[in-house]
Amino acid sequence: MKIIDLKIANGFRRMKAAMETDAAVSRALGLSRAHIGRILRGTTYYLEDDTWSRIEPIISRYIHDDDPSNVEPPAVIRNQRFPVISEAAAAECNTAYFPIADWAEEYAEDRVSFSEGRPGDFVIRVAGESMMPWYPPNTLILARPNERLKSGDRVIAVLGDGSVVFKVFAEKGNQFFLFSLNSTDGRDFSFKKNDYTGVRAMYLVIQSMRDERALDNAMSKNGIHHFWQDKLNSLQDRSK
Repeated sequence: MKIIDLKIANGFRRMKAAMETDAAVSRALGLSRAHIGRILRGTTYYLEDDTWSRIEPIISRYIHDDDPSNVEPPAVIRNQRFPVISEAAAAECNTAYFPIADWAEEYAEDRVSFSEGRPGDFVIRVAGESMMPWYPPNTLILARPNERLKSGDRVIAVLGDGSVVFKVFAEKGNQFFLFSLNSTDGRDFSFKKNDYTGVRAMYLVIQSMRDERALDNAMSKNGIHHFWQDKLNSLQDRSK
């Protein structure tokens, strides 16, 4: 991943000034006009390594190492707003052809801020009940693609049939597993590491935004209770 720092961003701006239109820059670099526009507006913060290696010989002539404005990326990076897509949109993306982060930028329905986000992260809006009770409908989950997963990581997985599920990743020997957090929120899965059909994509869960009342209701619906609820119920029973 190549971070678009201020030096590179200025190179794109100089190229646009020299060629006058986004369309001309798009043709020269072989990138979409929408992608060029996002780079010029400062809403895209990285390029895939293969994309950068392809365009570097072209854009490098517009990058000036002695540019006095070449400093660290601006503070907005620390408060970046990440593109939001639905579960369905995440399942539709063919990640072998279209990186999920670019897909999210292209089809974002909203943008939200997360304190622990990094360039390339994206947000999934939970629609159905497949991630209950932990992530009720309308929960926003910050996900990170292209991360080496380790046992115990919480992940959003797109299964081979297109369903999107929340699981805990584990691996042993030549297998990896997707475990449910409890016995009520769906089945466990196991796959051979050389099985390329069972799971289409896995994204590391970084942070979430959820309605706490919706979480309590979802837990109750699944027969799960906070420890303090037993104390509350006992207190209410004594008051009768």
